[in-house]
Amino acid sequence: MMADSFKLEKEIYDFFSNRNILVSPDLVDFILERGIDKEQCEALLSNNDLSDCAVINKDMFDSILSKPFIQVNWKDFERALVSKEFDENPLLYSGFLRYINSLDSSGKAEADSQALPRQSLSDTVVLEKAKSQNSVVDLKKAKDAEKNKNIFQGGKEGESESGTEPTTGAITKATTEASIKATTKAGYSTSMRALSTSFDNSKSVAQAKREDRTGGEEASQAAKTLPESFQYAPEEELLMKNPDYNNFEILFNYEELNKKREVGDFVSLLKKRYDFLKSLLLSRNHLSSSVSIKRLFSPSSRNGNDSARVIGMIYDIRKTNNGNYIIEVEDPTGSVRVFVSSDNPSLVEICKTLVPDAVIGVEGNFSRNMLFANQIFLPGVPINTRLKRSPDDAYALFISDIHVGSNQFLKDDFEKFLGWLREERGSKEQKRLASLVKYIFVVGDLVDGVGVYPGQDKELDVTDIYKQYEIAAEYLSRIPHEKRVFVIPGNHDAVRLAEPQPAFTKRYAEPLYNLPNVTVLTNPSMVRIHKKEGFPGFDVLMYHGYSFDYYVANVDAIRQGGGYDRADLIMRFLLNMRHLAPTHTSTLFVPDNRDDFLLIKKVPDFFITGHIHKSSISNYNSTTLICGSCWQARTSFQEKVGHHPEPSKVPIVNLRTRDVKLLCFGKE
Repeated sequence: MMADSFKLEKEIYDFFSNRNILVSPDLVDFILERGIDKEQCEALLSNNDLSDCAVINKDMFDSILSKPFIQVNWKDFERALVSKEFDENPLLYSGFLRYINSLDSSGKAEADSQALPRQSLSDTVVLEKAKSQNSVVDLKKAKDAEKNKNIFQGGKEGESESGTEPTTGAITKATTEASIKATTKAGYSTSMRALSTSFDNSKSVAQAKREDRTGGEEASQAAKTLPESFQYAPEEELLMKNPDYNNFEILFNYEELNKKREVGDFVSLLKKRYDFLKSLLLSRNHLSSSVSIKRLFSPSSRNGNDSARVIGMIYDIRKTNNGNYIIEVEDPTGSVRVFVSSDNPSLVEICKTLVPDAVIGVEGNFSRNMLFANQIFLPGVPINTRLKRSPDDAYALFISDIHVGSNQFLKDDFEKFLGWLREERGSKEQKRLASLVKYIFVVGDLVDGVGVYPGQDKELDVTDIYKQYEIAAEYLSRIPHEKRVFVIPGNHDAVRLAEPQPAFTKRYAEPLYNLPNVTVLTNPSMVRIHKKEGFPGFDVLMYHGYSFDYYVANVDAIRQGGGYDRADLIMRFLLNMRHLAPTHTSTLFVPDNRDDFLLIKKVPDFFITGHIHKSSISNYNSTTLICGSCWQARTSFQEKVGHHPEPSKVPIVNLRTRDVKLLCFGKE
């Protein structure tokens, strides 16, 4: 008789949920791929005490599948899993798994096992405890007090093996719950996981997979890109060098919604976009008395020549042979055609910047079922020419499009840049400038990727995506750890192309998550840096810029104004539209019924982009617009389309004066 196997994902979810256990998506895939049937799962649950198990993933399932009689402290597992998911202490999770895997089938640890990195884990627990109490800790004394406690023991939480002394389990759980609460509220964690850990403590997933594929030590050696002596400095030391090391707040970081996308999601997204942009336009005095489009066609207005104001989303825009423009706009109640005469040059110039799906306000005269425009209003940004300035000397710099793995990657130039950051190169004044850099922003295309376009493999020095990210992490590891680094993906990175793009997955880019001073974010995202008493800090909006290609090709004002050579025009255009990709076809995007996450809801102090491989710096009202350069020489594709990149240039901003310099690390 054949065993009753799982055929659908839903069957697996139902099987475990009926037993009050949540399962992770990777476990569902694992069960289907391995052909594990219901009988095997039932036996596994029967042989192990899972009464306290609330969640199980592929790693733990695989471990107990091969050791059916071991005892697991499920509360410790959940705590370690949460710590890993929130990036507070990945070693807690990896250490737990190594401990479980070190047990023999009877549940005893193997004699020669080195499963537990006790030193690193105890340091983390001690510091987490100190953080939760907001106190300064004497690490040596605290270690002595904690040294006999084991957070992985199988007894009840809060009890030692003798049952008389409390363990660190309760402390860690309380700290973790506090950290989750703080993370949810503030958007980021100030975890002290950096202390006393090393890349030698655990092997990365990427390395393990590569060794599985090659089966030899040669691949393992090739994957070892990080220096053996590489150690994270204690956070106390980092804070001494840079008191602003943890002085940042994540204002927006996209959270993926795992659900089936439906037509209604597109409708909901566009409605939310319209409602937000309409609220901005209604704040204008000229548009405060706007009416719905349906009211224009009421009997009282149908045959008149009345002044009218409406707010609508552009459905279509076309230019007539006489140079006039006809714009069809719509709102939830209906649509109307707007006529713009070529005799009004100021409105014609505005029409050259309009694109489908943008939301505009129109004031004019309604007659013969058409609105003859006198004025057109864009959502825009408030007119404010006063730049916010920090009370102290500090610098932020911006790079993008590194393209590690490409045969055109400018390795020597990038190493010059890293050497300067480490104060190993340059004049005395240049080294002083490097010492004042507190924040570094990497705005997408960290690696060149694999299979991004046909024939790309012929233009790669590194054809393994895992290896590309390992090399990239090795480069970033050379940045002094007291400098905070923010990294987002771009269209060449190993994430989906559709926007908003999620953060790098640990499946490919795990080495990045092991760097203590690197914060991995989504594209787009917004952070606040350098907030101090009496000073609100700077809001920095990061967007790689994949939509730029569309607007260079389709917006007359941008194309005629310089195209790819004028990134500042593209960025001003997007700020005025208050959207990073206002036209539906300008970029691939994922509809989300929660909101339109490409809206620019808050006007930033810095708007940072990349993608076009040419640096640009300008100010627009109170916002500094910076487009990063690149670290890749001119490619064959760029030659075909006539792009002229300007690589190895780094914009750097003095936060006290808001002066921007452009540093050059290449050959002029």
